[in-house]
Amino acid sequence: MKVKRLTGLFILIVVGSFLLSSCGAPPAVERERTYHVDFDTTWKAVKHVLQKRMYPVKVIKKEKGLIITDYVNFARGKNAKRKIDTVAIRPSGFWFRWREGRFSISIQVIRAGKKVTRVKIRLYVEAYESRVTFRWHLCQSRGNLEKELFREIEEEIRIS
Repeated sequence: MKVKRLTGLFILIVVGSFLLSSCGAPPAVERERTYHVDFDTTWKAVKHVLQKRMYPVKVIKKEKGLIITDYVNFARGKNAKRKIDTVAIRPSGFWFRWREGRFSISIQVIRAGKKVTRVKIRLYVEAYESRVTFRWHLCQSRGNLEKELFREIEEEIRIS
């Protein structure tokens, strides 16, 4: 009788510990910043940052303040999993083998006033799994790339 209670208690502790350790809050990702400069200056800064990084632009509509890049492959091969983990949170899967990572960026530049502009950045990250599903999986951004882009946009605005 005592063994059953201890076994039940042990299972409860193990399951509880697993649930508590595996459930973490996703990282807070900054997706928008406000700049106290006019739209044209901000627009030029955003374009220049994308050109410097050599990201292929798929859509550019200045009148709507929209820029969308084509996919950029940033991870491939045996070390892909480690590189993907620096940019995004992968879906879980015990047998999954991650062999490729890519992202696309959508940037919205919005007039918020005469000398106030908001920039919204949305990163779409995908990872390719090559053992079980053989398909691309949508991942959640960690926010690192967005921070870098905002910092570079600010530097470009300061220079101009």
